[in-house]
Amino acid sequence: MNSEMTVLKMSDDFGSAAYERFLDLCASRGCDSSPLGDGRELRIRRVDQETRGSSQHLDDGIHPQHAHTDESYTITGEEEAQTLEILASTENGVFRALCAIAMNPGPASGLIGTHIPVYPWRALSLDVARYQASPSEIESVIDLAALQGLSALHLHLSDHQSWRVPVEGFEALSEGGAFSWADLEELGEYARRRYITIIPEIDMPGHCASLLRTYPELSGRSSFAHPFVSYIDVHQQRSRRFLESCVGSLARIATGPYIHIGGDEVLGMPEQDYDKAITIMGDHAHHRGCKVIAWQEACRATFTADAYQYWMADEDIPSEESLLKEWPDEFASVAHQAAVMYAQCRDDLERIRSKGAALIDSRQSYLYLDRRYAERSGREGQNIRLRSLGFPGYEAKDSMEVLQWSPLERSEVAQGGIAGHTDGIEAALWTETVRSLSDMTMLLLPRLSMVSSLSWRTTPLRHSDAPGTSKREQVLTRIRGQLANSAGAWERFGYDDYYRSSSVFDGSAAPRTARPAVDK
Repeated sequence: MNSEMTVLKMSDDFGSAAYERFLDLCASRGCDSSPLGDGRELRIRRVDQETRGSSQHLDDGIHPQHAHTDESYTITGEEEAQTLEILASTENGVFRALCAIAMNPGPASGLIGTHIPVYPWRALSLDVARYQASPSEIESVIDLAALQGLSALHLHLSDHQSWRVPVEGFEALSEGGAFSWADLEELGEYARRRYITIIPEIDMPGHCASLLRTYPELSGRSSFAHPFVSYIDVHQQRSRRFLESCVGSLARIATGPYIHIGGDEVLGMPEQDYDKAITIMGDHAHHRGCKVIAWQEACRATFTADAYQYWMADEDIPSEESLLKEWPDEFASVAHQAAVMYAQCRDDLERIRSKGAALIDSRQSYLYLDRRYAERSGREGQNIRLRSLGFPGYEAKDSMEVLQWSPLERSEVAQGGIAGHTDGIEAALWTETVRSLSDMTMLLLPRLSMVSSLSWRTTPLRHSDAPGTSKREQVLTRIRGQLANSAGAWERFGYDDYYRSSSVFDGSAAPRTARPAVDK
């Protein structure tokens, strides 16, 4: 840390734990200059919510930790001053403020004000099964999530391509790239020091080709039309024991109360068998004291999860014709099954509402970050890489379209009857085309920063907005301004492979503001 940086603490040493964790993050990223700004003086003071005027309602939404905590903070100081003061009521709030300052090392004008998370649940889902990310690569993503103000990392630990988690009684799954228990425990502790909660997922009862390659007897049959439409046989006692053992693994890995049992895209499985599989895992998880998340398809089962992850809105549902174009002719019957299954997604919001469960918004149109960029990069090498990086089945979209969506203002969820808004927001990075941390960085940034910015609410201490501008325009102007500073911060923290979007940045890495966003 630069010696010119001064941190003044209260006499009760409030903020020292958060500051120590922040310095640890900086060290892990190899920062060789002050990430908080050379020569800037920083003060940290404990002030309760009411005194700061914060209106964060800690009982709104769901929180990834066992108890809700106040993550909000206020930053005061003059616009060009070298002295900033953080006002917060918790160490978590101080840490969030330090990360925000680090990501905005320029003029303080974009920082001055009260910052409140729209949702306690602000997460990134990372697929570590299709691309077998190493523990060190996952630590880099944890650091990025913390710097961007997220609160949780959802690890997708199993899929057709590989199995990454030990399961008691099924030790052969630990061969071929699975994490050790020590790996997972160290990742959990690493995340805890960044105020990031690990949400582990084993995706059952489908997405299990890797499982059946090792234990084919769990399928109860000799073959499937395609390995990617396989599922386990819940009529076997050994299969039921396997599902319960999966829950035991998830409970051991989770660093908060929530585990994720999957439940998506199970093609061809009889409805009653699917219902039984979800119920076995869900009931066993509740019996162990865990809270359960499942993909939206699981809302069709008898069991009621604590939260459902909503990923396929009406606009995302593929037609049978489009599926037939993507899949070989010999899988025409499978394409029909998939079309029927996806069509059921139209009623999932109402099903979730009727169950009284929470809803985590992961709609793929905006929040699936493996979608290819429609705009060119300022780095020609990235344009070449984009030919093979990013899921080809999704329509490419301009990065700026992320900013045309707001969880609180989008009407689709309200029309589904979910009390007018979602309970959490979660971006997702699927890794079919990923081969390195560099690839992950290129797909995540700058879009993850935009998603995070939309999941926080900032109330400036001094209002200087142009007359006639809507609140949404004010938010988007603030976010665009932050992106200019964040680009340099990403480089200092080792994320130099962020996408040089021609829609977001000009040649000097400043955001372009000529094209107004749609005011919804």
